Amino acid sequence: MGGADRYGNRSTVGGDLMRAVRLNWSPEMLAVLQPVMGSAAEQLQLKKQVSCGMAEVWRIEQVYMIVRQEESELVICCLAGKGLLEVTPLIHEAAKQAGCETIRFHTDRPGLAKLLCEYGFYELERVYQMKVSK
Repeated sequence: MGGADRYGNRSTVGGDLMRAVRLNWSPEMLAVLQPVMGSAAEQLQLKKQVSCGMAEVWRIEQVYMIVRQEESELVICCLAGKGLLEVTPLIHEAAKQAGCETIRFHTDRPGLAKLLCEYGFYELERVYQMKVSK
């Protein structure tokens, strides 16, 4: 996020140096991200995207995320950890340095959406699903 890597690796936010570290798929990141990854099939899809370089795993302080870039948009596939509000400006700056015009994420946590509205996020759509039995 920023710097030398595709999304960079450090930025100054609020006078404190926060460091973004790119990670491999590992038990460390799974311990934090697995509860927000969705189904086993969705987790496998994310793992494939990371292994082929289509998506990347990052840690900023105690926040872990899997992201990918789709044209001029940074897509946060999943995100979890402590201190999200503190690292949000760094994520914004990293997206800007990567040439992104927007950041997108999906969540089923209304409280998170409300908090992030303070940083300029707004709701685009709501998604509904119905199971069809065989």
